[in-house]
Amino acid sequence: MFEPATIDAFRRFKALWDPAGRMNPGKTVDPLPLDSNLKHGPATTSRALGDLAYALPEDGNSLGQALERCVGVGRCRSADAGSMCPSYRATGEERDSTRGRARVLAEMVRGEVVEDGWRSEEVRAALDLCLGCKGCLSDCPTHVDMAIYKSEFMYHHYAGRRRPRVDRTLSLLPWALRLGTRWPALANAATGDGPLGRLTRRLGGVTLERPTPRIAPRPFRRRGHRAVASSRTAPQSSAGGEVVLWADTFTNAYAPDDLEHAIEILERHGLRVTVPAAWACCGRTLYDSGRLDRARRELTRLVGILSPYVDAGMPVVVLEPSCLASFRIELPKLLADDPRAAALAAAAKSLSETLLAARDTSAPPIAATAAAVERIGPVALHPHCHGRAIGTHRADRRLLSALGFDATVIDSGCCGLAGSFGFKPGQKSVSDAIGREQWLPRLRRGGAGRRLVIDGFSCHLQAVQTDADLAAGALRLNDLWWMAMAASEEGDR
Repeated sequence: MFEPATIDAFRRFKALWDPAGRMNPGKTVDPLPLDSNLKHGPATTSRALGDLAYALPEDGNSLGQALERCVGVGRCRSADAGSMCPSYRATGEERDSTRGRARVLAEMVRGEVVEDGWRSEEVRAALDLCLGCKGCLSDCPTHVDMAIYKSEFMYHHYAGRRRPRVDRTLSLLPWALRLGTRWPALANAATGDGPLGRLTRRLGGVTLERPTPRIAPRPFRRRGHRAVASSRTAPQSSAGGEVVLWADTFTNAYAPDDLEHAIEILERHGLRVTVPAAWACCGRTLYDSGRLDRARRELTRLVGILSPYVDAGMPVVVLEPSCLASFRIELPKLLADDPRAAALAAAAKSLSETLLAARDTSAPPIAATAAAVERIGPVALHPHCHGRAIGTHRADRRLLSALGFDATVIDSGCCGLAGSFGFKPGQKSVSDAIGREQWLPRLRRGGAGRRLVIDGFSCHLQAVQTDADLAAGALRLNDLWWMAMAASEEGDR
């Protein structure tokens, strides 16, 4: 709960008065290992739950052991720190905190109070408002990953049973978008606010209270960009200076200019860019609904497409934080027996991480002129929850500093949309409570007098739909890098 520098100050102060370390040893200063004095009581029971879909090697591949990470510290009940736990902040109910959910799941594992195991409706209800934001993975001192535990539960809970209609609809959204990007105008009419769109959403079980995002008139994969590789092109061994840019489903459909800008930025900094022609999905919407058998099939396809590039030594650049988190977290846990999955997870990088690596190893270096930085002005960055979970916000901040920006990272927490969460009828009010009552005020305070940068598709969409004035001046992170580059080149001319 304390920074390393603070712990070191405690240690030095305590040593002045207790050089032999006799007073309250093994606590805050030089603590004993977390499990050094712990053991299960003789009456502890555990239900046999069968094989897990996710590999949890750091927890002995045991859900029960993973749940023991929660030691009841209660940081998830904090009202003002980090991303965790947005649903608790909205409802104030213990069961809607990470700790509360961990306790309910632990009761299911023990089988004494919760007797229905994976079929338990009580457990499902406790997990219902979990946004899957992974705020607990980054903010919890013991790194509980409730999104993984919820996904595992949903997989078993609905095994052999019909899922709710809205879960079926939203879990297959990437496949619907793949079709919709062929005829954007028709797809937008079929999901918009008109009679046809309202009928479509009602049939799919999706809330009518939130507008659906509009597919761009020319999605990236329909533009015939020169960087898109032929499906017959075999990657050559790379000695550096080459990268793969993954055109994820949501950026391709909703923000295709981001992909074009990313290609320009990477090429401007000495990197040759390839975009694989073949399509696959990272599976994010499938994890959220627990459709893990299909997720494995899609990930196997994804690995098959990208492994030749990884084997050739090329990093894989992923723009959308949710997709990058899938590459790094869910992918190796669902395909634990496939060594290609671990290799791809290690090769997946954010744009900021890739540019920082290029700055360290190749020419020309990343540069933004002082005039370009001054023109854009000071920056306030809101990091995506999944970006925080995998630490990419640190690379974003390092790159901002390297470019000379006066930058701050806003501790604004979760936006409340969380991909599919905010489009479910029973969850719209909680999504709004998180977005309007907590997230937006923090953005307004933290972004006052600065250029606001909102990373991630869901976060940007939440801003657009809840505060259009705020969103009008906000940039995506990739837009900022492109603006800095374009302004510098304009200054050079």
